Amino acid sequence: MSVKKAAGVIDLNHCLEYNLDAIAQTLNKSLSQLTLAILDKPRHHDIIIDLRNRGINVITLPDGDVLASLYATMPNNPIDVMYGIGGAPEGVISAAIAKALGGDMQARLITRDIAKGNNATNREIAAQEISRCHNMGTDVNITLPLEILVRHQDVMFAATAITAGDLLSGVTEQSDYLRTHSLVINGSTHSLRYIENYHLR
Repeated sequence: MSVKKAAGVIDLNHCLEYNLDAIAQTLNKSLSQLTLAILDKPRHHDIIIDLRNRGINVITLPDGDVLASLYATMPNNPIDVMYGIGGAPEGVISAAIAKALGGDMQARLITRDIAKGNNATNREIAAQEISRCHNMGTDVNITLPLEILVRHQDVMFAATAITAGDLLSGVTEQSDYLRTHSLVINGSTHSLRYIENYHLR
């Protein structure tokens, strides 16, 4: 779960409904005024239905949980919160973004059988994941606050688009150059910078 304007109020030790109520109260909004981003994956379908039944504006994304976390922590963005089950590497990147922009995030390591479905293959992978976590001195299913996920403010995030999207333009090709569009976020200065580069041939 990642937020910007409601930093300090989320707590994954409580249910989603509790957190959404806390976020809405902090933002001085009703639940029907909240906007939540979540990946459109089978593991989230029941959550999406429940949230929409409660009147919450749910934006579903086919993929891109890092982008959703970025939107949830960027200024002047309509997304109030990003929620869902995603990959651990994407979670670390999302935490770095939240830290850099003064947002908040909490996460929990869950095993593949919970994330992807309880079958023999996923249970075998889950056992390996649990073993790997124990070997690293990390427990699964405990809440990890932002200060554990990212311990220092001196963090940077950079992204360059290959294809065009809502946030960045894609690579464009001309006869004598390639143009790229990038975003750089600096945690030391809490700044976002868009960079347009021309790569001469």
